[in-house]
Amino acid sequence: MPRVSPHYLQERRRRIIEAASEVFSKKGVKAATMAEVAAAAGLSPGAIYRYFASKEDLARVCMGINAQEVADTWRQTVASAVHPLEAFLALSRGAFEAMRDDREGSILIIERFLDAARSPDSAFAPEVISERRTIEAAVAESIERAQLAGELPADIDPRLLAESLLAFYHGARLMSMVDPSWEPVAHFEVIAEVLARAKR
Repeated sequence: MPRVSPHYLQERRRRIIEAASEVFSKKGVKAATMAEVAAAAGLSPGAIYRYFASKEDLARVCMGINAQEVADTWRQTVASAVHPLEAFLALSRGAFEAMRDDREGSILIIERFLDAARSPDSAFAPEVISERRTIEAAVAESIERAQLAGELPADIDPRLLAESLLAFYHGARLMSMVDPSWEPVAHFEVIAEVLARAKR
């Protein structure tokens, strides 16, 4: 039997994830079936189970983000910046710009939040909370660096500001998904201007 190359296996896994993301975003995880994912990927259902043990495992990969990777990027970028607030705002702006062309990703994120809300005992709920806290901690540290540099008022609670900004981010994803005319970057720029003026 010919040996299957790692590249072939990785490519097939990528194709499954892309197909599943499309199916899940259209039908929702609960309503979607592995047979539909397999059809979208051009594979048999059995082939998918060689890569993912269950629909839930596949959904977790499609919906998940590498929270630690995001947090590390925030910490490293802001820590090495001469002007922490500028770096902080640039990272934030990039996140809002990215959601413009990521309707499918927005649907999957909202789907994940809804699943956690519907079933607090589900596997998704603690993962969503843990990921949020990991990213919030990194954002709060970035805000603290801007405060130490005298670029933000020292009396602002960095944790509460980080939580507020992330809540706005998820709300922006929802709004831009429901109303394509709602411009996330324009709304972010209002917040950026308020923060930039805070220490003037």
